[in-house]
Amino acid sequence: MYKELISEWSSKSILTAADKLSMLVTVMEVYPLIVLSNLSTNEYVAIRNKAFLHTEIPATGKFDEMIDDGVADVHKNYQELFSEFFDRNNLIKEFSSGKKEVYAEIYQKKNGSNGYHWISSHAIRLNDSSGDYIMICLNRELPDKVDRKASRK
Repeated sequence: MYKELISEWSSKSILTAADKLSMLVTVMEVYPLIVLSNLSTNEYVAIRNKAFLHTEIPATGKFDEMIDDGVADVHKNYQELFSEFFDRNNLIKEFSSGKKEVYAEIYQKKNGSNGYHWISSHAIRLNDSSGDYIMICLNRELPDKVDRKASRK
Protein backbone atom coordinates (compact mmCIF):
# COMPACT_ATOMS: atom_id res chain seq x y z
CA MET A 1 0.00 0.00 0.00
CA TYR A 2 2.66 2.52 1.03
CA LYS A 3 5.00 1.54 -1.80
CA GLU A 4 2.25 2.20 -4.33
CA LEU A 5 1.50 5.58 -2.76
CA ILE A 6 5.17 6.57 -2.69
CA SER A 7 5.60 5.36 -6.26
CA GLU A 8 2.59 7.42 -7.33
CA TRP A 9 3.90 10.50 -5.54
CA SER A 10 7.33 10.03 -7.08
CA SER A 11 6.07 9.46 -10.62
CA LYS A 12 3.83 12.50 -10.51
CA SER A 13 6.37 14.63 -8.68
CA ILE A 14 3.69 15.58 -6.18
CA LEU A 15 6.24 16.00 -3.41
CA THR A 16 9.19 18.28 -3.93
CA ALA A 17 12.38 17.90 -1.92
CA ALA A 18 11.21 20.85 0.19
CA ASP A 19 7.88 19.09 0.82
CA LYS A 20 9.66 15.93 1.96
CA LEU A 21 11.94 17.92 4.26
CA SER A 22 8.97 19.79 5.68
CA MET A 23 7.17 16.49 6.37
CA LEU A 24 10.24 15.09 8.13
CA VAL A 25 10.67 18.22 10.27
CA THR A 26 6.99 18.07 11.23
CA VAL A 27 7.15 14.39 12.21
CA MET A 28 10.35 15.01 14.20
CA GLU A 29 8.58 17.66 16.28
CA VAL A 30 6.51 14.80 17.71
CA TYR A 31 9.08 11.99 17.38
CA PRO A 32 12.58 13.44 17.95
CA LEU A 33 14.22 10.04 17.41
CA ILE A 34 13.31 7.92 14.39
CA VAL A 35 15.25 4.73 13.74
CA LEU A 36 14.84 2.68 10.57
CA SER A 37 16.33 -0.79 11.08
CA ASN A 38 16.92 -3.89 9.03
CA LEU A 39 16.77 -6.48 11.80
CA SER A 40 17.80 -9.24 9.39
CA THR A 41 21.12 -7.56 8.57
CA ASN A 42 21.60 -5.88 11.99
CA GLU A 43 21.78 -2.37 10.47
CA TYR A 44 20.05 0.91 11.28
CA VAL A 45 19.78 4.53 10.20
CA ALA A 46 18.80 7.09 12.86
CA ILE A 47 17.47 10.61 12.52
CA ARG A 48 17.39 12.49 15.80
CA ASN A 49 17.15 15.76 17.57
CA LYS A 50 20.46 15.94 19.45
CA ALA A 51 18.74 17.36 22.54
CA PHE A 52 16.45 14.34 22.93
CA LEU A 53 18.64 11.71 24.59
CA HIS A 54 21.66 11.76 26.87
CA THR A 55 23.87 9.62 24.62
CA GLU A 56 24.87 10.47 21.07
CA ILE A 57 23.54 7.87 18.66
CA PRO A 58 25.54 7.50 15.45
CA ALA A 59 23.50 8.14 12.30
CA THR A 60 24.19 4.60 11.05
CA GLY A 61 25.57 1.42 12.52
CA LYS A 62 24.86 -2.02 13.88
CA PHE A 63 21.49 -2.31 15.62
CA ASP A 64 22.79 -4.59 18.39
CA GLU A 65 25.62 -2.16 19.21
CA MET A 66 23.20 0.78 19.40
CA ILE A 67 21.06 -1.13 21.90
CA ASP A 68 24.06 -2.33 23.93
CA ASP A 69 25.32 1.25 24.18
CA GLY A 70 21.86 2.66 24.97
CA VAL A 71 21.11 0.43 27.96
CA ALA A 72 23.56 2.43 30.11
CA ASP A 73 21.26 5.47 29.90
CA VAL A 74 18.20 3.57 31.07
CA HIS A 75 17.32 3.68 34.76
CA LYS A 76 18.67 0.55 36.45
CA ASN A 77 15.16 -0.64 37.33
CA TYR A 78 14.22 -0.73 33.63
CA GLN A 79 17.41 -1.92 31.94
CA GLU A 80 16.16 -5.50 31.65
CA LEU A 81 12.92 -4.35 30.01
CA PHE A 82 14.89 -2.17 27.58
CA SER A 83 17.25 -5.02 26.67
CA GLU A 84 14.39 -7.49 26.20
CA PHE A 85 12.25 -5.09 24.19
CA PHE A 86 15.04 -4.11 21.81
CA ASP A 87 16.64 -7.54 21.53
CA ARG A 88 16.81 -8.06 17.77
CA ASN A 89 15.86 -11.74 17.98
CA ASN A 90 12.87 -10.93 20.20
CA LEU A 91 11.69 -8.29 17.74
CA ILE A 92 12.04 -10.71 14.82
CA LYS A 93 10.09 -13.31 16.82
CA GLU A 94 7.32 -10.79 17.58
CA PHE A 95 7.07 -9.71 13.94
CA SER A 96 7.27 -13.26 12.56
CA SER A 97 4.33 -14.22 14.81
CA GLY A 98 2.21 -11.73 12.90
CA LYS A 99 2.50 -8.66 15.08
CA LYS A 100 2.80 -5.47 13.07
CA GLU A 101 3.88 -3.30 15.99
CA VAL A 102 5.20 -3.41 19.53
CA TYR A 103 5.30 -0.64 22.10
CA ALA A 104 7.30 0.06 25.25
CA GLU A 105 7.69 2.86 27.76
CA ILE A 106 11.20 3.26 29.14
CA TYR A 107 12.61 5.48 31.91
CA GLN A 108 15.74 6.97 30.36
CA LYS A 109 18.33 9.67 31.09
CA LYS A 110 17.42 13.09 29.83
CA ASN A 111 19.97 15.08 27.87
CA GLY A 112 21.49 18.03 29.71
CA SER A 113 20.43 16.93 33.19
CA ASN A 114 20.99 14.24 35.75
CA GLY A 115 17.32 13.34 35.67
CA TYR A 116 15.32 10.78 33.78
CA HIS A 117 12.25 11.02 31.59
CA TRP A 118 9.73 8.58 30.19
CA ILE A 119 10.19 7.64 26.55
CA SER A 120 7.67 5.83 24.40
CA SER A 121 9.13 3.57 21.72
CA HIS A 122 6.75 2.41 19.03
CA ALA A 123 8.34 -0.21 16.75
CA ILE A 124 6.42 -0.90 13.54
CA ARG A 125 7.25 -3.59 11.00
CA LEU A 126 7.41 -2.38 7.42
CA ASN A 127 6.62 -4.67 4.52
CA ASP A 128 9.69 -5.51 2.48
CA SER A 129 9.68 -7.54 -0.71
CA SER A 130 13.09 -9.06 0.14
CA GLY A 131 11.64 -10.82 3.18
CA ASP A 132 13.95 -8.95 5.55
CA TYR A 133 12.57 -7.74 8.87
CA ILE A 134 12.47 -3.96 8.44
CA MET A 135 11.09 -1.77 11.21
CA ILE A 136 10.76 1.87 11.99
CA CYS A 137 10.91 2.90 15.63
CA LEU A 138 9.30 6.19 16.60
CA ASN A 139 10.45 7.56 19.95
CA ARG A 140 9.15 10.48 21.96
CA GLU A 141 9.09 11.86 25.45
CA LEU A 142 6.03 11.36 27.66
CA PRO A 143 6.25 14.58 29.73
CA ASP A 144 2.93 14.13 31.53
CA LYS A 145 3.70 10.60 32.67
CA VAL A 146 5.82 10.97 35.80
CA ASP A 147 4.26 8.18 37.85
CA ARG A 148 4.25 5.45 35.20
CA LYS A 149 5.66 1.99 35.56
CA ALA A 150 7.66 0.64 32.63
CA SER A 151 5.55 -1.44 30.35
CA ARG A 152 5.57 -3.42 27.16
CA LYS A 153 2.50 -3.93 25.02
